[in-house]
Amino acid sequence: MCYYISVFFLKMKKEKQIMDKNPNAGHRERLRQRFLKHGLDGFEEHEVLELLLFQFLPYKDTNKIAHRLIDRFGSLANVLDAEYDSLVEIDGISHVTAVNLAIYKHILSRYTKGKADGRSIARLSDLIDYSKEILQESSYERLVAVFTDSRTHVINKAEYTSNDKSAIQIDIRRIVREAMANNAAGVVLIHCHVKGESKPSQKDITYTNTLKQVLSGIGMVLLEHLIYNEKGELFSFIKNGLLGE
Repeated sequence: MCYYISVFFLKMKKEKQIMDKNPNAGHRERLRQRFLKHGLDGFEEHEVLELLLFQFLPYKDTNKIAHRLIDRFGSLANVLDAEYDSLVEIDGISHVTAVNLAIYKHILSRYTKGKADGRSIARLSDLIDYSKEILQESSYERLVAVFTDSRTHVINKAEYTSNDKSAIQIDIRRIVREAMANNAAGVVLIHCHVKGESKPSQKDITYTNTLKQVLSGIGMVLLEHLIYNEKGELFSFIKNGLLGE
C-alpha cells in the first residue's frame, strides 16, 4: 500500500512541475475538455490550430503562434498547405514544428483518401451528403475538386483556398494535373460562397464551362458543380441545365 501511495504522490508532484513550467496548461486543458464535449463545433480556426500545435510545442504560448499563422496565411487550410520555407519564417515555428505540420497534412490526406476509396456519389443525394461532410462550416471561400473513377466512385479530392474571404480563382491547370495524377474519369467541383447567394456568378459559369471543355479534351467528364452559401442553400449546375447532359 505504501508503494502505491508513494507512486501517486510522485505522479502528482510531476504533474505540478509540468503545470509550473507551463503557465498555459490551464488554457490548454479547457480547450481539450471543450473538444471532448463538443468536437470542433464552435471553434475558431486559430483555436483548431492551437489544438494541433499543443502536440508540437509543449511549453510555448500557442495562441499567439496560431494567430500569427492565420494572420499570415489567411486560414487553417492555407496554413497546412503552406511551404516549409514560409512556415519557418513565422516567429515560434521551428524546423521540427514546420515538418510536423507538413506530416499532419499528409496523414490527413491519407486518412481522407482511405475513407473515400470506393464511395459512390452516382446519385445526387449521395453527392450532396458527401459535399456537406467536406465543407461543413466555412468562414472563407473554398473550392474542392473530387476525382472519381468510371463508376463514379470517389478516388481522391483536392482542396483549394484563398486568402480572400469573398472570392477564389484556381488555375484550371492545377485541377487538371490533379485529375490526371489520380487517373480520374470524372471530376466534381464543390464550392462555397461565404457571402451572398449560392447562385453562380458569370465568372463561375465561364470557369466551369472552360474546365468542362479542357477535361473533355483529355477524355474526362465534369460531372457536377455544386455551390453552397453561408445559409446552406445549394445550387446545382446539372439541375439548372448549365452542364448539358
